[in-house]
Amino acid sequence: KKTMLGIGAIIGTGVLVLTGLVAARDAGPAVIFSFMIAAIVCGFAALCYAEVASTLPVSGSVYTYSYATIGEFIAHLMGWTLLSVYVVTTAAVAGGWTGYFNNLVSGFGLEIPTELLKIPSQGGIVNLPAVVITLVLTWLLSRGTKESKRVNNIM
Repeated sequence: KKTMLGIGAIIGTGVLVLTGLVAARDAGPAVIFSFMIAAIVCGFAALCYAEVASTLPVSGSVYTYSYATIGEFIAHLMGWTLLSVYVVTTAAVAGGWTGYFNNLVSGFGLEIPTELLKIPSQGGIVNLPAVVITLVLTWLLSRGTKESKRVNNIM
């Protein structure tokens, strides 16, 4: 029942946001090799998690595994590092989504002021679409797995 939710979480929007940019600016046609190298690296990371999960059959992630193998201090650092990664990743994906959203509404003849599409360091006031989508998704996730799965399946 949760297969589609898992697929949506695994694939994410990074593939959609960055693939064209990487192919156009950096790798060109060799982008397929970049994907193959990334797949191998991800496979090794997955094997590491599988090994630890089979050794320590408890629910958890980086914090739990670090706590059980290295100790509380390192686990604490790993937990905060993971939280920081989630915050930065959420901001980056929401910022990438803004570009797609702006293109979508432009197709309907609507224009969002530039000041509401950029953060202050880029000459704007606030990236309003990114803030709104982050708040909407936070609300959706707080509603529970059933509602999140339903919306994910629709998308």
